[in-house]
Amino acid sequence: LIIAILDLLQKLPSANHIPMSRFHALARENSLTRDPNLAQRVVQYLCGADSPVLSLGPEVIDEADGVYQLKDEELQHAIQSNLNPLTGEIDEELRNKIFVYFYPSEFAKSILSDASKK
Repeated sequence: LIIAILDLLQKLPSANHIPMSRFHALARENSLTRDPNLAQRVVQYLCGADSPVLSLGPEVIDEADGVYQLKDEELQHAIQSNLNPLTGEIDEELRNKIFVYFYPSEFAKSILSDASKK
């Protein structure tokens, strides 16, 4: 799955919003579905300090109000206050509307850039 993710990043060098569902789809496409948590574990590894290939970004997805990508400070404030950044109102369901997306880290971009030059 790691190789499939690296191939995806190579094909989409300017990707800036990859949902977790895309990594689950890669696992299915590569017949790696025996372990339902494989995609999460691999993505977590690729976000780690030992292999900083992916970076993550939080977002609020609200069916009625749309999608809003959060900065880290906004995420902390939203969670602590239950204040929906899309509406500015208290939202008791806010935690259920917060998701993460992924994008290539600066390290990955430099590696992919170097690889494409060869």
